[in-house]
Amino acid sequence: MCGKLKISHLIFADDLLLFAKGDLYSIQKLYQCVKDFSDTTGLEANLDKCSIYFGGVDDAIKTEIKDFLGFSEGAIPFRYLGVPLICKRLTHVDCNPLLDSISNQFQKWSRHSNLSYAGKIQVIKSVILGIQNFWTSNFILPVKVVKKIDEVCRQFLWEKSENSSKTPLVSWDKVCCGRSQGGLGVYSAAIWNLATAMRSMWYIHVNKEILWVKWIHGNYLKQNDVWNVKTKRGDSWMWKQLLKCRDKALHEVGGIDNLKKLLNDCYKNLKIKLSAVYTAFSPAIKVPWFSTVWGNLNYPRHSFVLWLAVLNRDVWLGIINWLRTDWQTCYWNLLMNWYITRQRGKGFKTRVKRLVLAAAVYRIWEERNRRCFQQKCRNPDQLVMIIKTDIFTICLNSNITAEQEEWLVSL
Repeated sequence: MCGKLKISHLIFADDLLLFAKGDLYSIQKLYQCVKDFSDTTGLEANLDKCSIYFGGVDDAIKTEIKDFLGFSEGAIPFRYLGVPLICKRLTHVDCNPLLDSISNQFQKWSRHSNLSYAGKIQVIKSVILGIQNFWTSNFILPVKVVKKIDEVCRQFLWEKSENSSKTPLVSWDKVCCGRSQGGLGVYSAAIWNLATAMRSMWYIHVNKEILWVKWIHGNYLKQNDVWNVKTKRGDSWMWKQLLKCRDKALHEVGGIDNLKKLLNDCYKNLKIKLSAVYTAFSPAIKVPWFSTVWGNLNYPRHSFVLWLAVLNRDVWLGIINWLRTDWQTCYWNLLMNWYITRQRGKGFKTRVKRLVLAAAVYRIWEERNRRCFQQKCRNPDQLVMIIKTDIFTICLNSNITAEQEEWLVSL
């Protein structure tokens, strides 16, 4: 199927795949070319790292070719840069290295017993972006694998084992929403899988000079449009999965024109921004308390616990009197409404007030855990002093003016 494009070789980083007819004469000619190149440049291939792969070749001819080259016979599919080079159906077994890699990373970090929820979120984000993204750039992962990735991430965040009945504090769907949509900005494996598939679809639509896109047009599309083409008997499993994802995306956005506009908006400087595609397929309703919870002065662990509190997963008992604020309340809904409506600016005092809320909720949550699990307690004055220390530590180590520092110290 590569005849029309006259593909004779493929180069991957510092490796080379050469294609030839399965007869001794063709192999001898190909080998002579490599030898001439070596004699001219002084560069030699490492024969111990070379392999030969056969398809539809008689055993007798195989033996002649292997005796001539001295290469070991490789088996298909083989792994390259950690992923299997496979043209058939990608199975759960094929993806075991991916799942094992993610699980091993989480197990390594699980040994750190003092890792906060905020720290776990950062670990999840780095693992998913570093490992899963590499695989989804090459494959459309099976649904079973995608669900397993989300399950492993969820268990790591909430410390839930397969044999545990502990209920997660927040649903995973909510966690996977963006911060401005009320979540934690963790990428859902399922939506990321769809986003990477749509990126491939868009490149097939616009970048017709890329070799693999040319191959797609020559063998699958021909004179058809990528947005309307149907699968045919004999099409590869990967192509069928790609069109299946296309149909799912079309259903979600409401048609071809909407999907093309969505992807075009994410296409800048001849590249498509994958995170923008992901966001486009994620819930888009913004929450009003985003800046209150995720203020740029807040400690991440403070913001996480405040996020739990905003989602009605904790109880907040206010301590803002030391800020000399005339308006005070002990009712959570009224307090959050005050922050949302009256503390939305970017001024230093407003940002400090948002910081106080996050720090106070975190320390109260921490005190609750001390009392429940360690039978230790601190009085309110001690907690206020700890919260003040948090505020001073963050602000005085930030780039603030002398006037701002004077106001802070006067509190």
